[in-house]
Amino acid sequence: MSGVELVEFDRNAPESHPAWPGWYATVHCWDVAEGAFGDAHYWDGQRWLDEDGTRADLPIGHYVRTKFEALAEAKAFAEDHDLGW
Repeated sequence: MSGVELVEFDRNAPESHPAWPGWYATVHCWDVAEGAFGDAHYWDGQRWLDEDGTRADLPIGHYVRTKFEALAEAKAFAEDHDLGW
């Protein structure tokens, strides 16, 4: 993940939220023993959404500050930069 700026997301801290609605590469983790996984989600200004427009039920802990124009771009970035651990 060298050179990738991950922002810690806290739903209760607006200063940690993305500045603009759009697609972002994200990192989520259900269980530390299982590791974290990179993916992409849409930030609508208040919550994370899955690609089908429903509220994301994943525990998203980080995102990449870069906003992407399309879902495919954000997913490719997450895969190319191996955002999981």
